[in-house]
Amino acid sequence: MEFQITSVTTACLALLMFPLALMVTMRRINLGNVVFGNGDDETLLRRIRAHGNFTEYVPLALIALGIAEILGGPYWLLLSSSISLVVGRTLHAVASLYMPYAGAPRGIGMLMTHASYLLPATWLLANSLLG
Repeated sequence: MEFQITSVTTACLALLMFPLALMVTMRRINLGNVVFGNGDDETLLRRIRAHGNFTEYVPLALIALGIAEILGGPYWLLLSSSISLVVGRTLHAVASLYMPYAGAPRGIGMLMTHASYLLPATWLLANSLLG
């Protein structure tokens, strides 16, 4: 099966994004239909940022992973990038929502996220330049 790692990673992340988006919508409704901004509500702000941060990092990481997989990147690189992205995004989201003042879990989640796109990006660059 082609794109097996990227496909499974994308599916896992789509399943993670759904509750993040739903939590924003439900909080907006519970606050009386706050349409824009956060209505000065700390909980809504945390939910918006958890969802926003997710959508800021995931697309490029999936693109890098997918291109590396197309070009025959090593299995260890693809799998480690995939796991790092899914675990990192999960950890960051949970910490942002439920532990807003605990920096370590969020920081670890971000480091894992950064690794998830820097690994394939570095491989892609080396593979392209050194051929």
